[in-house]
Amino acid sequence: MSVDTVGGPMTSVDRVRRVWASGRGRLLSLVRNNVWGLVDHGLISATNFVTMLLLARGLGEAAFGTFTLVYTLLLFANSFQDALVNQPHNVIGPTRHGDDYTSFTASTGVGQLLLAAVATALALLSAGVARALGSGVAPLFVALAASVFAWQLQEFLRRVLYTEGRLGAAFVNDIIAYGFQAVGIAAFWRLHRLTGVSALYILAVTSLAGALLGSWQVRRSLRGRFDRAILAENWRFGRWLGGGEVGRWFSAEAYLYLSAALLGAAAAGILKAAQVLFGPLRILMLFLYTVLPTRFSRALAERGEEALQSQLRLAFAVVVPVAGVYCALMAVFAGPILRLAYGAEYAGSAHILVLYAAFICFGHLGQLLGTALKARQISRPIFIGQLGAGLLSIPTGWLLIEAFGLPGAVLSMILTSLIVLAVYWRAQALGGLGRHIPAVAGGED
Repeated sequence: MSVDTVGGPMTSVDRVRRVWASGRGRLLSLVRNNVWGLVDHGLISATNFVTMLLLARGLGEAAFGTFTLVYTLLLFANSFQDALVNQPHNVIGPTRHGDDYTSFTASTGVGQLLLAAVATALALLSAGVARALGSGVAPLFVALAASVFAWQLQEFLRRVLYTEGRLGAAFVNDIIAYGFQAVGIAAFWRLHRLTGVSALYILAVTSLAGALLGSWQVRRSLRGRFDRAILAENWRFGRWLGGGEVGRWFSAEAYLYLSAALLGAAAAGILKAAQVLFGPLRILMLFLYTVLPTRFSRALAERGEEALQSQLRLAFAVVVPVAGVYCALMAVFAGPILRLAYGAEYAGSAHILVLYAAFICFGHLGQLLGTALKARQISRPIFIGQLGAGLLSIPTGWLLIEAFGLPGAVLSMILTSLIVLAVYWRAQALGGLGRHIPAVAGGED
């Protein structure tokens, strides 16, 4: 039996209180040391929340659903950027110094330019196809091309600032990119000129301004020589993450398209509206998911596996109660929250919000475990988990939507998130041995 500091027996309640007190103290220290990062992610989450809220209120379910289907492609492209560019820089970058670091950053930047160019070309191709077919979504795809290029450049440069620990500089950059985006969206909404197309162009202009500022902020880090071997290294690390993003997209975002195909565009709008309401929770979560890969990687490199496990336990001590309480409140007060946020048109979808809250909770647990795996540069389990979930998403989603309507889509999302969580949990359980077991530890080559 455990014994406390005064020699008496320690109960389970005592242990929980001690862990919570320790975790709370370390969380406060983490926040104090990264206050600019937390404020920065608050700005980003608030901007995304305001943008989607105003679009949902101004466009109606069907038009908002159509915008959502195009906007989700932007997020899909950016998830590849995160896997192939940003995550490698945040995880591998902290281990480089001097000229080695500047060459690593410059070479990664070249890879980013190529990736952004490919995404832009695909968006323009989609616009051409839509125009040839006489579809009204062609202008959305043209605006998408502009926004995906500018947003990817700005996001890469701000993530370089995060790798370097320059969180205040990242916040200044995001004031330009996201702060002015929120102002522009609100102004267009106030003038009754806010549309999906205008929202994407506002995003493109403000992101380009942030990218120009960011290129000046990290100019010294971009002066290194280009090295193709660095792109190959990033690819070896990020390819499984990129493959995992395809699976993740099918296990989550593809439901928007499946629901729209089976139930109409308004169904996609309802799902997106539910997702938007978790924007405030994303303030803390985005902050953690941006800061933790670098912290985990440094802890593992400098102090070993136990240090990483300690960091992970702290992260769970923060995420579980915060996400749990937020999701519970969303579920209990689903009807009033939807009516307040969007009006009577969405009030009948309270049951969707209840189910979506469960999906969000399981998803955050999986993301934390995935972050620890990335820090170990063990990316294959991420690919396996997301691929397995993706392969099941379409058939199970189709069957459940046919059987239960839109709630079936969220039930399938919950199922696939549990699959991902199970795979990550098993890989994490082997984490202490992971570097010595090729089947788990990347054995990637």
